[in-house]
Amino acid sequence: MSNILPNLDRLSSLYKKYQKSYDIKFCDLNEIGNVVEFIDQHWKKGHILVQSRELMDWQHKDIVNNRYNFVLARHRESGKIHAILGFITTQFFDPKIKKVLLWGAIWKTRDDLNASGLGIMLYYHLKTNIDIETICISGISEEAQSNYKSLGFTVGQENQYFFPNPIMKHFRLAQGIEKYQSANLHNSNGWTIKALSYDDYKSIDKGTECFTYDSQYKSKEYYEKRYYLHPIYKYFFYAIIQNESVKAIMVLRESTANNSACIRLVEYIGNYMFLSNVKGSINELLTKGNCEYMDIVVTGVNDHILSNAGFTNIRSDSSILIPNYFEPYLAKNIDIGYAYTSINPNYHLVITKGDADQDRPSILN
Repeated sequence: MSNILPNLDRLSSLYKKYQKSYDIKFCDLNEIGNVVEFIDQHWKKGHILVQSRELMDWQHKDIVNNRYNFVLARHRESGKIHAILGFITTQFFDPKIKKVLLWGAIWKTRDDLNASGLGIMLYYHLKTNIDIETICISGISEEAQSNYKSLGFTVGQENQYFFPNPIMKHFRLAQGIEKYQSANLHNSNGWTIKALSYDDYKSIDKGTECFTYDSQYKSKEYYEKRYYLHPIYKYFFYAIIQNESVKAIMVLRESTANNSACIRLVEYIGNYMFLSNVKGSINELLTKGNCEYMDIVVTGVNDHILSNAGFTNIRSDSSILIPNYFEPYLAKNIDIGYAYTSINPNYHLVITKGDADQDRPSILN
């Protein structure tokens, strides 16, 4: 088994000590009600995973391994759960993926306990029971980043980019983007985009270039289950096409607030360099949908590549406001922290909005 997080090896004796008081284990199928109760009482009252068992099952119920993808610390004396660590692997959406990329989700120890180090024991259990190649966490606070850094993770801030509707007159979601509007953006010769129905997508050969580009952790089947088969959100797939050949695929979702809308590019399948060839189609998509802008939250893609595609990094201009939260809508730029570690020396970090549990509902309509 690979040795990810090697600096936790020194905690083996502490792990054994904690096991005297705690049953540290993966969540059995019949324990999920206790996890839901813990989330409601100790993480966030009325959290979406408390409200929707359908979403909980879709995101965490691992039929292949006969468990929910949470590590629990259950106090032996009281029988109560004192800490949880949720996780999502790309293999969860396609068991045929060979290398394990694991996304951390809810990580919480009860605040009313004097149990220093208990939360770390959950990561120790995870690393010693799953052969993990890469661990990533997205959407974490500065305090959490500090905790992950102490565990040996590399930390940083994700980037958010926007592409404004070229003819919009009044913006109700965004602020300060009018000067970036341009109606003179065109597709490169022979390039266009095409909406993909579910059947259209399934008919594309899985050996197509976009699925084989940087594909160590994701697959055609991964994208299908993650987006087309989402139980609540409706995602739209658009192929980027050069002379009838699919070169890349954009996975989009519309967000609304204040009687207005935007398009969010939550996943990009393929080489981002192809995005610059369809600027005219993005313009048309925004104008036809009467959407204020398209945004991308992504890390690991060169600014220059996205600038060539007509996208502006919000960090480049302090007057820009592009919201990240819509449920409920919050008129504020949000710093989105990340952390990662990998035993793969050639690992290239790319985090998208659709990774981990970042693009999920917060409110049931």
